[in-house]
Amino acid sequence: MSDVFYSFFSPLLDSGATLAVFPALLGFRLLAPTLIRLVLSPLLVVMGFRLCKVRTKISLFVGTINIVFGISILFGFLTQISALVLIITSLWRMFYEYKYLPKTQNFWGLNLLVAVTLMSLLITGAGLFAIDLSL
Repeated sequence: MSDVFYSFFSPLLDSGATLAVFPALLGFRLLAPTLIRLVLSPLLVVMGFRLCKVRTKISLFVGTINIVFGISILFGFLTQISALVLIITSLWRMFYEYKYLPKTQNFWGLNLLVAVTLMSLLITGAGLFAIDLSL
């Protein structure tokens, strides 16, 4: 059975080609990081202001980092460096909220989603309409 499968699909498998359901959408490849930046940066700024309300030194520091680098991601300036710094702060928020906040106020799932989305920006870059140059 596997020989029949391989012989049928061998031209595709050997050439390295992949099948796309909507191949016309592959032309918008640089638009995806742009949409991620435009949606994620206001969330990061709001989370930064929320952390600044806690009034501890570390929360003020991390909140300020979120605000500054969130605005940096919005404009696409130093996107990969900003994403790396914000991944670290997002993981810190996950630990902080899990350890110190009651379970009803714990948003570790949101922080995990933000960290993974920032990892996507770290890998793909800024996308369209950014100050960073795509090489």
